[in-house]
Amino acid sequence: QKKEELEAASRISGIHYPKSYLIESCDDDLGGLDDFHYPVIIKPAKPLSSFKTEVVEDSKSLQYFLKKYQADLPILAQEFIGGGDISIHVAELFLADGKIIQTVTGRKVRSYPPERGQATIIEICDAPTVAAEAARFISPFSLDGPVGIEFKKDINGQFWLIEPTVGRTDFFAQAVIAAGINQP
Repeated sequence: QKKEELEAASRISGIHYPKSYLIESCDDDLGGLDDFHYPVIIKPAKPLSSFKTEVVEDSKSLQYFLKKYQADLPILAQEFIGGGDISIHVAELFLADGKIIQTVTGRKVRSYPPERGQATIIEICDAPTVAAEAARFISPFSLDGPVGIEFKKDINGQFWLIEPTVGRTDFFAQAVIAAGINQP
């Protein structure tokens, strides 16, 4: 999974994805962000970097964080989709030869850092729209195994893809089992 390729993958699937710009160097011309609306969220394009995300309020703050995290470049900048933790919805799918064999949906109740981090409390709930959006996102790709997809619901009720994870679950297996779903 390459974060810098998600915007194109979302277009192929017809899924809403926040306007994004890949910053490769602290010396990059940031003119590609001129038409972005702040706040902007930044996240490392490669996994296991020194930070997960930062919310940046203006271009001066962006420069500060780029210098702070220059060892983590390239960094993806995106227009931030507002809303609290409860606006983050998840779909966990298991696939065989591109066919969905199980879907579990839920939403975050709390995450750390708030509104943009790892779930600390999650609830399993029936969310047909989230399941349908997740299925639509993965449909062009022939995948096998677990896929976890996070969407954020904006104030207008629109779902935006914010984070897919391919090849592993989203670490809420205990909640799935507690809800009586036999995932294994």
